[in-house]
Amino acid sequence: MPGEWIGFAIDGFGDVTGDGIADLILGSHWIAAGTHTSGVGRVYSGGCLRALERSCVAAPNSVGPGAFLATHGTQSIADDDLVLVADGLPPGAMALAIFGSTPAQLSFGHGFLCVRPFGPGPSPLYPALPADAAGHFERAVGLAAAGPPITGTSWTFQVLYRDPLAGGVAFNGADALTATFCP
Repeated sequence: MPGEWIGFAIDGFGDVTGDGIADLILGSHWIAAGTHTSGVGRVYSGGCLRALERSCVAAPNSVGPGAFLATHGTQSIADDDLVLVADGLPPGAMALAIFGSTPAQLSFGHGFLCVRPFGPGPSPLYPALPADAAGHFERAVGLAAAGPPITGTSWTFQVLYRDPLAGGVAFNGADALTATFCP
């Protein structure tokens, strides 16, 4: 949950879930922002702790070398806590997160479309949201609303954004990350 400092304590306890894969317990001393009344420990299956794969590249934009995507949370379908985070957008730029099953790198605006546009093409995560004054953008994926993935499948995520100061077509895209989902 936002603000709980998950990962403040980390420990490996072997296979806690009984699935044959070593698990990780992440602890937090806050379970709600600003409270120290009790903590929480969450068990993450070792199968859910895969690194996301970076794909495609970010192209320069009007404020620097481009926008770069990162995440908070896990690829666990049950936890449904994956949050996309992009930095390096123009301040206040409207941005839309998209996802699809196949990565790509196609010329698009001032940069690249990193999700294959053909059957099935990219799906938007509505609504479009503005970057803050520092060019930071966050969007919870919301797997349930997006149509939950099947365990073991991968989705590629990207953030597309307006960049009027760049002139011309006035839009660009961040680099992309591919997540493989687990239960």
